[in-house]
Amino acid sequence: MVEDYQVSIVLVDDDEDDRNFFTRAVQNTSPAIRFVALSDGEKFIEFLEKDPLPHPDLVILDINMPGLSGLDCLKQIRQSVGWSDLPVVMYSTSNQDADVNESTKLGANLYVVKPKEISALYRLVNYLVNLDWSRRKPFAGNILFKDPSVS
Repeated sequence: MVEDYQVSIVLVDDDEDDRNFFTRAVQNTSPAIRFVALSDGEKFIEFLEKDPLPHPDLVILDINMPGLSGLDCLKQIRQSVGWSDLPVVMYSTSNQDADVNESTKLGANLYVVKPKEISALYRLVNYLVNLDWSRRKPFAGNILFKDPSVS
């Protein structure tokens, strides 16, 4: 039996605390989200290759991971015929222009600096779930997300 869900999200982040916080934020946002949290890029690529269900509606990649980094995963996604249209959010503690620019160049749909407060993470997850990804194309100009509630 296939579960009834509004959106499916895959988070790939090597930091266990960040995965746990994100999981809590997803659960707080909606029980109708199919959510998978993976700890590294290799597991993510295996997941995409083996998952019998439709590909996720949204992929969130930490940039700095050992082994296959988020940027490496993004590059593989954009070069794959079957995955190239997946919406991808780069998710990092870095707000360095070089990381944002490289993410843009490789085709990220959005770049998000990891929130420091759980309430900001809840707002972020709500924003991501409700965003019209068909209008947020890869390789677009300004992809850096800024929490509108923070001045």
